[in-house]
Amino acid sequence: MFDEFKTHDKWLEPDVFGSYVLNAVPVYIPDGYTVERLLAFCATMCGAMILYCKETLDCSRFFEMAANMISVVLIGHTSTGDIFDKGGWWHLNRVSEHVLAYIYNRSLREGLKDFFCW
Repeated sequence: MFDEFKTHDKWLEPDVFGSYVLNAVPVYIPDGYTVERLLAFCATMCGAMILYCKETLDCSRFFEMAANMISVVLIGHTSTGDIFDKGGWWHLNRVSEHVLAYIYNRSLREGLKDFFCW
């Protein structure tokens, strides 16, 4: 995904990044909302942000755009009722807690105790 962003001549413009993100939504959420698909989309956005920060010192604008695009996706699925049909915010929060607990426990097992701040 990031390599595709870089092929555009204006890839360092947040608006261009935002349009690529919106074009990628059907790839990650092809048949409607699920918690897993949304979290995969969010993880991809975070990965892209890390790569952008390696390329440019002014990456805060890209973080803001990524957060806005994730919000657009969430609002879209909220307005259609997809989120509520599939467990609502409670289910999203619960799955997110399980994912974070897994990552935290794995980081402890692998000796990465400083990986998380809490």
